[in-house]
Amino acid sequence: MPDSKSLVVKFVDENRGEMPKVNTVPAGPTVQQNIGKANPSRTYQDLLKNRYDEQLFDYYMQSQLKFVTLQGKQQNLGQAGIVKSVEISPDGQYMLVQTIQKPYSYLVPHYYFPYQVEVWSRDGKVVKLAQLSLAEDIPIAFDAVAKGPRSYNWRSDKPATLYWAEAQDEGDPGKEVSFRDAVYTLDTPFSAQPFKLASTKNDLPPKNRTVVK
Repeated sequence: MPDSKSLVVKFVDENRGEMPKVNTVPAGPTVQQNIGKANPSRTYQDLLKNRYDEQLFDYYMQSQLKFVTLQGKQQNLGQAGIVKSVEISPDGQYMLVQTIQKPYSYLVPHYYFPYQVEVWSRDGKVVKLAQLSLAEDIPIAFDAVAKGPRSYNWRSDKPATLYWAEAQDEGDPGKEVSFRDAVYTLDTPFSAQPFKLASTKNDLPPKNRTVVK
């Protein structure tokens, strides 16, 4: 924490139960559909392959956030979940918590799974919430990104102000658009409309410049 008197720590969830046992009798087939779309995609190693893999993922990744004082006193924060990241606001009054959500995917790694972006108060209560969807359809082009908001973080020059980027080309650099990305900010108490801080435009080679509007 900014006051150097306590830590925010991820602990193994005490209520996660026993490790799942593999069921030798399949509950049903593993079905994947392309919904009639032809879409090139990247290939990855070591992905989830079935429901048992999903159960193991839940078991090993589930964690509980806690405040821990320098004297060792512990206090639970919020609900247990698969915590992707946690960042403390510069003033120490809020936490930016990202948690992975279902449905999981057998086509992409966990960092493309759906996830929630939440702002918590110091006592673990949710102040602001955003839901980001599964990103299975990111183009294979260089600099392609997921649709919608991404890369949430705190501004270091403000007490508690969020910023994030949002693709203006639906994440596809092959599309012709005036600006590729926009950067937004949102001040505490996080109830107003986001403010567009900047737009960025990538020129075609050989210039390779970024212009900030």
